[in-house]
Amino acid sequence: MYLQEKYSKRRKDYKIAAESFKNVSDSLLSIDTDDLLEIMTYKAKKFKIKDISKLEVMLEGVKEHGEAVKLVQNYKAIISEMKNNMDIKVDLWKEIFKEYFSESFIEEWRRFCKNRNHVAHNKLLDLNAFNKISENISNVEGYLDGAKKEFDKELSEEEETEVLEYIEEEEYKKELHELYIMEQEAGVSILDANMIFDKFEEVTNQFIEDIDDTYYFRNDIKIEKNKMSIAESEQDILKISSKINDDILEVKSKLNIEEVQQGESEVLLKLIINGKMIEECSLKYINGGAEFQSDLGYYLPTSYNEFSQKGFEEFVEHISEFIEDYFPDLKEEMEIEMYIAAKDGGITQLLISPVKNVEKNMYVLMTI
Repeated sequence: MYLQEKYSKRRKDYKIAAESFKNVSDSLLSIDTDDLLEIMTYKAKKFKIKDISKLEVMLEGVKEHGEAVKLVQNYKAIISEMKNNMDIKVDLWKEIFKEYFSESFIEEWRRFCKNRNHVAHNKLLDLNAFNKISENISNVEGYLDGAKKEFDKELSEEEETEVLEYIEEEEYKKELHELYIMEQEAGVSILDANMIFDKFEEVTNQFIEDIDDTYYFRNDIKIEKNKMSIAESEQDILKISSKINDDILEVKSKLNIEEVQQGESEVLLKLIINGKMIEECSLKYINGGAEFQSDLGYYLPTSYNEFSQKGFEEFVEHISEFIEDYFPDLKEEMEIEMYIAAKDGGITQLLISPVKNVEKNMYVLMTI
């Protein structure tokens, strides 16, 4: 508030005195050198009452009639107590200037302000005073130069980062444009790693979701599924385990992506039952490719895009068959047998055999 009032009083006269400064911000021109230190060390505080009872006692003392001296003392005590209950919200020195100046700068600047006022008011100077003032000026200049170097260093790093980002962005735009021309002229698509992965992911995720939907209401099996990740070359994407016995069916994926022109990418899917590899299937993608023909002046294709799912449908069908074989719905089979028995009017005893089928490693439903 003090600086704002000082600025308001001076700015008009300063504008009149300096015609060329009419269109220039005069905020710093309208304050004194010692005000700069006030700004640098400014602390914004917030009133926070820690002990309301103590303040209430003081206010009651003001209400009582007494001598003027005591009244003033009470007011001063209240103000002092309120100041003690102030929390620092913003500290400009700690948050900004301490990074560029040492604590000794504060005292050096105070001496600089004192010397400046001595000279500005035409007070007497001898050689000793001159040398002392010169030393102070040199010290302050050293602090300011050091702070400027630190500040410029930060700016240089920021500017360097911005330049590098700009160059990278321009190079990327150039590559995209060249790729667009290449694809348009050659009639091919050259996909990057993420786009190739999306093709594989769409097929495998759909197949896993279909399996999950089919057996969703089965309470005798546990289904665990994972989406493929471009960050992992090998992973489990499907696991079905029986809650009745120890049978486990797994589907594992092995991913390899080549995003270069004519690159061949592959997802190898493996069906594993009880730790034994049963069947494999590959999804393959061949990237498009093109080459510039200087004699013709345009691009010609060297390879066309191809996404092969050969054998995938059979692989999925076999998985469904193995699930039915290794994880039969015993509840459903029992209900069918009970229906047949009731329909025939006969007596049918239903048993679940404790003997496992040697070939398929499963429990067998028997009727007697």
